[in-house]
Amino acid sequence: MTIDQYNHQLDGQIKEKLTELTAFLRGLMPNCEETFAYQMPTFKVGKNIIHFAVQKNHIGIYPGPEAIKHFEELVRFFKYAKGSFQVPFDQPMPYELIEKMVKYNLELYKK
Repeated sequence: MTIDQYNHQLDGQIKEKLTELTAFLRGLMPNCEETFAYQMPTFKVGKNIIHFAVQKNHIGIYPGPEAIKHFEELVRFFKYAKGSFQVPFDQPMPYELIEKMVKYNLELYKK
């Protein structure tokens, strides 16, 4: 299964949100590898940079524990855990935060 196929199987607003998120991530990482890890759509540049997945009441964004810790002041507005945060279906996607996390991970994993 591809990420586009994963998105296509969803309905309505959720499908639209994930299609937009996928396009956004592709724009940030044009040379990334798209795959699945932990049964989630995953964007890799050498290492896993970010995953996402649809859950029952939210979209889970999984940038990893280092990014969550680094951006804790910004992520605290969401329900979050060690390596992820949740975006409820009725809230806009926090693209600015996601972009910061992706860029942080790209720099972190270059080392």
